[in-house]
Amino acid sequence: MLIAFSGCYTTSFLPQTHNVPLFTEKNQVRINPTHSLRAFDLQLANAPVNHLGIVTNIQATPRYYMTEIGAGGFMQQKK
Repeated sequence: MLIAFSGCYTTSFLPQTHNVPLFTEKNQVRINPTHSLRAFDLQLANAPVNHLGIVTNIQATPRYYMTEIGAGGFMQQKK
């Protein structure tokens, strides 16, 4: 009986929204909180210096807590 009830328990993947800030110069900040029925997402992005961006994604659900950190370069396109 225990195996039959535990076999019906499923987990689901809750994808995060894309954290793609479009920075053009230093000292820019982007904060994006998102709330749904199953999760709370917080996305932070900062450009501390020219050509470098740092992003952090935090997702909290009743079952787990996940954090991601990333860094990347950016360059303003010449017109």
